Amino acid sequence: MSKAPAIRNMSRSEVAQLVAWAAQEGWNPGLHDARLFWATDLEAFIAADLDGELIGGGDSAVISATPIPDTPSGDAEVVRFKLLGYEFMSLSAGPIFRINPSVSFIVNFDTSQRTEAKEALETLWGKLAAGGTVFMPLASYPFSERYGWVQDKFGVSCQLILSSPAGDPRPYIIPSLMLPTR
Repeated sequence: MSKAPAIRNMSRSEVAQLVAWAAQEGWNPGLHDARLFWATDLEAFIAADLDGELIGGGDSAVISATPIPDTPSGDAEVVRFKLLGYEFMSLSAGPIFRINPSVSFIVNFDTSQRTEAKEALETLWGKLAAGGTVFMPLASYPFSERYGWVQDKFGVSCQLILSSPAGDPRPYIIPSLMLPTR
């Protein structure tokens, strides 16, 4: 079984990989920015590492971790973090309040921004589905050529979609809240 992701400093080669990923996504990271920032502060580049593999970086970091003692679930912690420039807040609330699919992350793979979008989607799907629970298999649906909904082994729910290049540009990650209706 995998360990929890570790937050660590990036190596110079990982920074180069991150800049290449950003360029493939259509971002303009600046020709020499990463090299200059690296020379200025070797500890400025932070990554999430899962089983020795880079899963985030560059504009990714733990912003704060605030303990909350003596909750109904015991001690809890609020953690604010950035992943690829997107800011999130999570709560470790113990056995009473568990992660569930009512909060899901839609991850868009757009072929107009990334030539290998379909392959990247399928690679990420394989990693998330390993040891997780598939809610909707990765397949073709009327709304997308490739879509799947999976809860990873940590309980985080993600919907991966191969976006149509038609229409307005979509963010790479979109939080989705599913609320009950009457």
